[in-house]
Amino acid sequence: MNDSVFDREADLNYAFQFGQDYVREGNAARVEEEFMRIFSGDAEALAEFEAGKDAQRKASLRPKR
Repeated sequence: MNDSVFDREADLNYAFQFGQDYVREGNAARVEEEFMRIFSGDAEALAEFEAGKDAQRKASLRPKR
């Protein structure tokens, strides 16, 4: 794979992490604002952002052992 593929994968991973932070942190508006500043207009990154939010919400609902 070339470097641009790795860069894109890193960007999408970063977008997913933004979604997780959106749920974890107490200031969701700040996280979303930062995400939009970086990824505005990127539909694929937005999908990863939403996937990160969903994954974190599901993780939060799992019973702790």
